[in-house]
Amino acid sequence: MALSLDLMAGEFLEPCSEGTSGYHERVETLIDMASQTTRKNALSLVRRPSFAVESGVRLDDRNLVHAVRFKESLWSEGRRLNATLDFSGVQVPVLNDQAPIAPELAERIRRTFGQAILSSRRSERFGLDGVSYSFTLPDAGCASAWSPEPESRSGQLVHLMKLLDAHANAPDPVESEGRIAALLDVLQNVKPAP
Repeated sequence: MALSLDLMAGEFLEPCSEGTSGYHERVETLIDMASQTTRKNALSLVRRPSFAVESGVRLDDRNLVHAVRFKESLWSEGRRLNATLDFSGVQVPVLNDQAPIAPELAERIRRTFGQAILSSRRSERFGLDGVSYSFTLPDAGCASAWSPEPESRSGQLVHLMKLLDAHANAPDPVESEGRIAALLDVLQNVKPAP
């Protein structure tokens, strides 16, 4: 039974937990500020590793991909500054790159993440150390994944996030869009088991 639960967890994202921690909220706020977007009007993809710097990707309503990378770990800096885990005033430097993406490709990206978010399911899988990802789309809600296996559907969504991050400063945008389109073809043709 544990094996089937673990396999199922990799095929589906999980709904985000109710309420967010101060840390999660601060990561989102810093990405909002750097990209000059908000989760209310953009696809938001966030990476929170246990022992490395945070990052996020936004696909806004103008079809611009924003890649925001923290230069220091917000978690580490917050812990260094205060023991209460109050992250509200913690600042870390960030890098922000952006690039346009073809409108039809942007729509496919939104649709793919939207379908994955809407089909998210609860599982018993969790961990302490690893990388957590959250995916938010205004009309679909929020879903998450924790250290998914690369070949799983959730792992492929994480790979799509990485391709979007790379697209924001790609030397050849056409080649970058081709890699994104190829992965979308795979994701849209491979449906998770019910």
